[in-house]
Amino acid sequence: MRLASGSSRPGNYANHVRNVLVDCYCTSRGGTVESCYSTRNQSAWADIANSEKRAFLYGACTEAGLDQAAPESGPSLISRVLQIDYTQEWRTWAFPKGKCNSIPETPDLNHINRYGGLNVVADRLAHINGDNDVWLDNCYHSKFAPSPRESTDLRPEYWISGGGHHWDSYGIRNIAAEPQFMHRRIVRD
Repeated sequence: MRLASGSSRPGNYANHVRNVLVDCYCTSRGGTVESCYSTRNQSAWADIANSEKRAFLYGACTEAGLDQAAPESGPSLISRVLQIDYTQEWRTWAFPKGKCNSIPETPDLNHINRYGGLNVVADRLAHINGDNDVWLDNCYHSKFAPSPRESTDLRPEYWISGGGHHWDSYGIRNIAAEPQFMHRRIVRD
C-alpha cells in the first residue's frame, strides 16, 4: 500500500472505511451505518435457517468462545462497543433459553480444551493453517503453541504462506482460479 506523506496505515484504513464502505456502499444508497453494518438485528440472529453458520455459532456460544473484543484502552481498529457483553447479547437472541437448552453465560472452554487445546493430535488429523487466518492464535500453529511442530504422513500439518481462514475446508470451487502457490504446496506435500 502506498502511503501519502504524513499518513498512517490505520488512518488510510479509516478513510477507506468512511469514504468507500460507508459512503459508497451504504449511505449513498439510503442506508445508515447501523442498518448496513450492525450486528444488532435480533430477527436475523433468531433465524433458524442459517445452516452451517448457525452450527458454528452454537459451538462458539457453548464451547469455543472465539470472542473478538476491543482493548479497553489504547489504539484500536475496532469499536470499543465490541466487548464480551455485546457478543453475548446476540448469542441469547440466536439461542433463547428453552425447555431443553440454554446458552451458558460464558462458553465452557474446558469442553474443547480437554482434547489437547493447541496440542491436539490424532492419527490422520491434518492441521492446515495460513498466516492470514484471523483465528490463527486459536489454531494448532498459534504463536502460543509449542514449537517446532513436525509433519508426518500419519499426522500431517501444512502451513500455507498467504493462506486465509477456511482455505482448507471451503476450498476454491473454480480449481483453475486456485493460486498456484497453494496448489503446488498442497498437492506436492
